[in-house]
Amino acid sequence: MTDNVKIRETDSRYLEFFAPERHLKLEQLDYFSVRFKSVTIDCTARVYAYQDGKKLAMVFSEMAMEWRGWDGKKEWQSLEQEFDIACEITKLGVVTINFSLTPSLDREWDVSSSISFGSGELEVISKRISSFFMHE
Repeated sequence: MTDNVKIRETDSRYLEFFAPERHLKLEQLDYFSVRFKSVTIDCTARVYAYQDGKKLAMVFSEMAMEWRGWDGKKEWQSLEQEFDIACEITKLGVVTINFSLTPSLDREWDVSSSISFGSGELEVISKRISSFFMHE
């Protein structure tokens, strides 16, 4: 099981999944936290996973299988809309994850940004995301 996953654009700019909270009896993921860090921003939100965590892992799995390119966007949104992603790939193999992040209770702030990386990193990222969300 993986307790955190960092998707890095650079050492100082990344998206991190961490602090998985699992249901004691069902062993399913109830909540997780997402952090976006850059030179000018450092924000974190707790995300309600419900049954959607596995769907997010599937998005990354699909991207890894289609690492040479796909049409359109690969998208996912949390049930309570604290976190969403829309992933695209260029013909040169640059993957961009556009995302928005907001705290679920007070919605005091909202951050929308993106991170980019080479498609060659998708397989490792996908395996780590799968381990994080699917408790493998």
